[in-house]
Amino acid sequence: MIGELSENKLHNSLKKYYFQKGDIIEHKLEGYYIDIYREDTLIEIQTSSFSKVKRKYDNLLKNYKIIMVYPISSSKWISKIGRDNKITKRKSPKSENIYNIFDELVSIPNYINHQNFSIEVINIHQEEIRKTIVPKRRYRKNWKTVDRKLIKVINTHLFNNKFDFLKLLPQNLPEEFTTKDVLETSKIGKSSIQKMIYCLNKMNAISEIGKLGRYKLYRKNNK
Repeated sequence: MIGELSENKLHNSLKKYYFQKGDIIEHKLEGYYIDIYREDTLIEIQTSSFSKVKRKYDNLLKNYKIIMVYPISSSKWISKIGRDNKITKRKSPKSENIYNIFDELVSIPNYINHQNFSIEVINIHQEEIRKTIVPKRRYRKNWKTVDRKLIKVINTHLFNNKFDFLKLLPQNLPEEFTTKDVLETSKIGKSSIQKMIYCLNKMNAISEIGKLGRYKLYRKNNK
């Protein structure tokens, strides 16, 4: 298949997961390769930076619906291949959640307001393959990630518009709130909160209405 040589196993496994009868995989459309072409809907598996797709989506959204699929890993196993080809495996102490979508969405927050654009977050378990290398420079890590594999799909969460993202805010927030209020009423990390508030503001899901002390004050836009 076109693209498989440069894509990791995770990307290809997700294409197979979303494939339905009648779909076309790796369909060339207006000079771009589409992961899955389904009538007037394009399904794109995005496992890297969202900023890379701006030009492509700007052109295609004019005439086609795009569902961007973004995987997050609630569990990850790391397999290291040593110089002697011996493999060691361990579970990563780090895990992701739905709020990790904002790590990448900061590049294109306004896209969610386009009637032809949606994002589906797919929660997975994955394996990351790392290979030991001789670093070319001092202080560089002596391993490199060479592949990622899908172990299991847990669930999916579809965002069709800004109101779907607005639901990620804590339900018990006051009508007017700050990032401090979000931090105190949720278990979301500070970095994720800052990125979420930035995205919600850019997509006009919330509005900045002033300041409360040193914090910016916001209000939800429910219309």
